[in-house]
Amino acid sequence: MGAMSNGIGIPSASGDHSEPSDRRSSQQKNPGPALVLLMICVMVLALGCGLIGGGDDEAEGEPGDDIRAEIQAELDAEAGESSEAGPDADDPDSEEAGASGESETETQAAEAAPPAEVPAAATGEASPVGTPVVENEEQARNLAWAHISQCITFNAAELKATLITNNWFVNGTDQASREYGFWKIPSATAKVTPHDTQARKWESAIASQCSAESLESVPIQSRVVSDAAGAGTAVWSYLIQCIPALSTEGFQSVYDPAKGQWAVVISPGQTSELGTWVVNPDTGAVTPHTEPARLWDSAVRLGCTAEVVDPLLQPTAAPPPTPVVVEISAAVTNLWSYLVKCESNLTEANLQATWNPVTKEWIVITAPGLEVDYGVWTVRPDGSISPSNLEASRRDQLSIGGTC
Repeated sequence: MGAMSNGIGIPSASGDHSEPSDRRSSQQKNPGPALVLLMICVMVLALGCGLIGGGDDEAEGEPGDDIRAEIQAELDAEAGESSEAGPDADDPDSEEAGASGESETETQAAEAAPPAEVPAAATGEASPVGTPVVENEEQARNLAWAHISQCITFNAAELKATLITNNWFVNGTDQASREYGFWKIPSATAKVTPHDTQARKWESAIASQCSAESLESVPIQSRVVSDAAGAGTAVWSYLIQCIPALSTEGFQSVYDPAKGQWAVVISPGQTSELGTWVVNPDTGAVTPHTEPARLWDSAVRLGCTAEVVDPLLQPTAAPPPTPVVVEISAAVTNLWSYLVKCESNLTEANLQATWNPVTKEWIVITAPGLEVDYGVWTVRPDGSISPSNLEASRRDQLSIGGTC
């Protein structure tokens, strides 16, 4: 029989169908080339059927176009769903892309948004004045007292406070036992800060936890004389050596803040002239200030013998002249009569007098509420008048020169 087809168009090599066993074993172990050949045959058959069935109709297109179109349609559909759903949560690259997109969106929104209001405290600008924290003098005084009393013990009444432009300034009174300096306390914050050299010394002591070295620069010891009664008593205790009948009630004391000392005089009506004395509040030292006081100081130093004391108690000199001005109304009238020749509208009600017990003179000034300033004048008991400030000196020159 001639060559037979094996069903796939490939004739057998010979009519002998027996193959050596080693060849069959080799084909079983290597099936790859046979399968490839089989697939090529199937494709040739399928292509032939397509050409036969298609005829000359070119509308069918090339083989596999419909499969590729379906695959492309499915890929396009998946791409559309992916773009609508956003970045895949499981994909790290998608998360970074999404975060980048959100960051750009937030940056654009921040640039487009109006600037936020910044608190006044953050910018350093003063906040609007509201209800003050420190509302009165007592609160300001107590704040300074609490601050200083970290190092010493004293009475809060030794301090006083003054309000100047929404700031409290606290310092010691005239009768304070120590020098406390000036302290500044803003009414809006209640913060206690030193304002002068003495207060800064206290602040350094407080910052050093009140160490002995830091307290050497501040007056830690109390004043020997802290009030008017103490000043009068100091002079009394000095003069009683020569005048045993002298009473402590016969003295008047005035504190001079400019000089930081007490001025002490004997009250009017006493039998003897003791003069004016100065008392150091820190040491209690008594010093004569006028001639009568110096005479008594000499008597004390000489042992208060009768030879030096008797002439002072019973002076042989002529009695002083009778005072011309003995009351406030007379002091005002005296100055009014002196000024009225140049001030025709001046009345006695436009002037105000005050008695100075230290100098034993009248101080006359312009009454409060007047627009015209007549200056400050000194009127003495003997009737003499002298200007005490520039405005009074100007008016005095006009009166003397007759040019008013």
